Amino acid sequence: MAFVLRIFDAETKNVRVQEIGILSVKLGRSDKCDVVIDSPYVSREHAVLRQADGKFILESVGKNVTYVNRREVPQGGAMEVQPDDEIQIAGFSLFIEGPGRAKRTEVDAAGALGDIELAIHARVIERIDLREVTGKAGGEAQARLRQVLDEAVRAAVPDVAKSAIAPEVLRHALRESLYGETVQEVLRRAAGGGDAAGASGFLAKMDTLLGEVVGRICADLKVVGGKARVREDLALVDAGFEDQFAKFEKTSTDELRTLFLRRFLNREILNLICGFGPLQDLLELPNTSEIMVVHKDLIYIEREGRLQRLHRTFISDEILLAVIQRIVEPLGRLIDRSTPLVDARLPDGSRVNAIIPPLAVKGPCLTIRRFSKDPLTPDDLVRFGSLTPAAVAFLRACVRGHKNVLISGGTGSGKTTMLNVLSSFIGEDERIVTIEDSAELQLRQPHVVTLETRPPNVEGKGAYTIRDLVKNALRMRPDRIVVGECRGAEALEMLQAMNTGHDGSLTTLHANTPQDALLRLETMVLQAADLPVRAIRDQIEAAIHLIVQCQRLTSGKRMVTHVSEVVGVDPVEGVVVTNDLFELRDGVLEFSGYLPSFVDALVAKGYLDPAVLFAPRAEKAGVA
Repeated sequence: MAFVLRIFDAETKNVRVQEIGILSVKLGRSDKCDVVIDSPYVSREHAVLRQADGKFILESVGKNVTYVNRREVPQGGAMEVQPDDEIQIAGFSLFIEGPGRAKRTEVDAAGALGDIELAIHARVIERIDLREVTGKAGGEAQARLRQVLDEAVRAAVPDVAKSAIAPEVLRHALRESLYGETVQEVLRRAAGGGDAAGASGFLAKMDTLLGEVVGRICADLKVVGGKARVREDLALVDAGFEDQFAKFEKTSTDELRTLFLRRFLNREILNLICGFGPLQDLLELPNTSEIMVVHKDLIYIEREGRLQRLHRTFISDEILLAVIQRIVEPLGRLIDRSTPLVDARLPDGSRVNAIIPPLAVKGPCLTIRRFSKDPLTPDDLVRFGSLTPAAVAFLRACVRGHKNVLISGGTGSGKTTMLNVLSSFIGEDERIVTIEDSAELQLRQPHVVTLETRPPNVEGKGAYTIRDLVKNALRMRPDRIVVGECRGAEALEMLQAMNTGHDGSLTTLHANTPQDALLRLETMVLQAADLPVRAIRDQIEAAIHLIVQCQRLTSGKRMVTHVSEVVGVDPVEGVVVTNDLFELRDGVLEFSGYLPSFVDALVAKGYLDPAVLFAPRAEKAGVA
């Protein structure tokens, strides 16, 4: 029997249909494949789709990732695919369809919902002044808004419920509603709490669907530090949702679907007007480390080091711009065509970068870097495989022994996380001054002075840079100075601080290797003063004791790849020389056998037991 493969390009919104009447179909970027998917993120031979005994089997044969219903197909492994399943390859969604089937994709549902939301939004702003509503937290304006919004939704929902796309719109709406459940709500349900069901029984029926899925997630609860936490993986939500949606479709009535869509659209439009639109629930989920709005129709999140495209959109550039302004204005920042770029920090510590036209060609662009409320601990990094117990013991000894540490790595490699972990080893009896562009460090010691840079005002005045704050910190009698990131002339002040009685200071910079970090440090010092290169290198050699190199691997995992000692300046070549104390080998950070020059001091003060460094790999792996 002949089948067709419907291929949806999420970026261009184009759909093409290709017949797959043969028993084995090769998918990939190469023009030799049966189904060619033209994208640099698709392997030349990416996957093979086979028909056997009336079933479809998808086998992952390339190095890039393939998903079925957002569940990853193991590299070299296989997964059964049903005609209703979504195959995700890079930015493409593929669906198998039998003869005469006219399946609408969830992407189509997102687009249809966007059109409906835009129409409802237009009806609302015709009848109410949104500036008055958003300027007040409650009262008559909010009540009036909810009344007008409900009337507009009631007028739109019957058309949605009767449309051909209604089943997929319902699927999309239910999934978004489930994602919108906050962790607190999940835990409340797990503890046996529940909403008071309405007279119509609608909430009770919806809680049956959402509650069963949430129950599946809660079965995977862990107890960490005396409190329950949901495992941070949206794949659990997807798996549970797909199991329950089929049951819901069979038992739901037209009234139930209409009521649900009405509630969903009320919430969505209210989020657009008073909240952060389609980003609202993402800012509440704990497993999202980065939210990236490329433009109004393209939204990604990062989780577990990997990017994942979301099937949700903003309904217009104007709405996206309004959400950006809603984020930055309470923080005292301005963004418009004359000031089209802004960096800011949300009250929860998340870092925000927004850029709009004319600098952003395709429309407003928003990036939010989120940080866990509970900072990762050394034990967490050992459990993740980013560090070994021996490396943790050594780094703890170096920080307690007041060694100056430079943390190096690329963007998103885990530098700030590592800085947080190393800072946790500082004693509570020391005075710490932290200096950052956006305050992200989460030090738990009581005596911490937190300083943050300030951009210039609209007149171009009043800026305070990291260099200004480092100079000021030297007058504040710090025991330690922790600079979130060195990226310019402040590197000179940082080196001088490390050389003048502030041993044990920490900082980060962007570089791909320990040697690259030293070269970049030289360049930054030259931005501050026209000094001889040899003098700069002598300063670096005297100030920096250790370099911790972080890297994000292709799998998304963040690892420490090197811990290197700065040992001096080569008398012949004139370059700063390093020795690797720990190095990544076969996926494990191994001790090289080289003892640092300051090891005797660490041992004498009781900070380090050298036997830990020489323990066999199996023994190290068993240490918590």
